[in-house]
Amino acid sequence: GNADVLPPPLSLVVEDKEQLEQASIFAYVLFVILGGLAIVCGAWAYLNRDYKVVTASQFEFLMLIDIGVLISAATMIPLAIDDENDVNGLAYSGEYAPANAACMASVWLYNLGFVITFVPLFVKMWRVNKLFNNPKLRKIIISNRLLFKIIMVFILVDLSILIPWQVLSPVVYVREVQESDSFGIPTSSVGYCRYDAGSPSIIYITVLQTLHLVYLIGGCVLCYNGRNIETQYQEGKYVTIAIITYLQVLAVSIPVIILSYGEPVVSLIIRIIVITLNYSTVLFCIFYPKMYRLNYLQQTHASDMESIRTERSRRRLATKTSKASGGMSESGKSFRRSFFRSLSANSSPVIKEETSDSSEKEEYQMAVQ
Repeated sequence: GNADVLPPPLSLVVEDKEQLEQASIFAYVLFVILGGLAIVCGAWAYLNRDYKVVTASQFEFLMLIDIGVLISAATMIPLAIDDENDVNGLAYSGEYAPANAACMASVWLYNLGFVITFVPLFVKMWRVNKLFNNPKLRKIIISNRLLFKIIMVFILVDLSILIPWQVLSPVVYVREVQESDSFGIPTSSVGYCRYDAGSPSIIYITVLQTLHLVYLIGGCVLCYNGRNIETQYQEGKYVTIAIITYLQVLAVSIPVIILSYGEPVVSLIIRIIVITLNYSTVLFCIFYPKMYRLNYLQQTHASDMESIRTERSRRRLATKTSKASGGMSESGKSFRRSFFRSLSANSSPVIKEETSDSSEKEEYQMAVQ
């Protein structure tokens, strides 16, 4: 009798791996938005590179900052990679190569992106401070080549930490079992880039972030020292806003990231929002004032030129009327005198800006060549 009864079918255990999935899509969307903003700003700077608004800020450095933002935005791509395609379960032992590579790629992109974005701003402000905060009026020449060498030194400092980190103790992606059934089969697990307490990775990342914090503090000091310098020669006020925003976002996000360690979806969302907020603020603070200033000057210049053309038309009409009446009347002469006075008073702000303080600006342009 009972020998003919089949045992109930075994149900397959479905493991809850908390894959990133939808969060990854969100990361890709924010990358496209931030990367797109960086490309638009870079294209605008290139197309307007001959205008004084751009040349005063040094086009080469604007492009370098823009590239730094693009690199930082690219951090979101490896952050969104997990072990979704790991069919052999290699991530449980930290041997799934694609995810391991993504962990270290995010480290490289974020840190190099930071240096390439902020250090050009700081060295530019250092040069402006040296040139304009010069009470003894000594002749100072600080070339772009020297500034690029300084930037390269900062990059090499980061590389001197990143390369040993990559070779000696790279970050690995590990899937950790949270719950198992009575047979030891995992029912719940999470995967993340592991930074073990006391491991070399913690030391490397601590040294890097401490250095970057020192850079930001030094940038704040430079901004403060150059607070009285004419804004068109430096971005001190706007860089200060970007630095303060960066520090505020980090101050809020770091504790949350630490608390969400082992929660891959929450951690990813926080990280990509932090990157987007910080570097979109940099783009806004550096490029928007220049866009606004250039657009304002062009509109004002166009308005003044239209006024001049209108006055010329009125003058021609008055001349024709005077000739038709046999000579210029007193009202016509009065109009001519008032026209020339208004023409002199309403000359274009663009032209005024080019001729005012010419000696100081020429010295600045000579000093940065």
